[in-house]
Amino acid sequence: MAAETEADDDLSKPPFRGCVFCYTAEMGVYGLRKGLRRVTDD
Repeated sequence: MAAETEADDDLSKPPFRGCVFCYTAEMGVYGLRKGLRRVTDD
């Protein structure tokens, strides 16, 4: 559970690790977190 809270605090873009499918999924999660942060901050 602590790993999730650390990941929530870090909104930097995920680094590309060589797998296009993995990177696309990580960018999707990044976008969702960033969007949710904007909605909850307003």
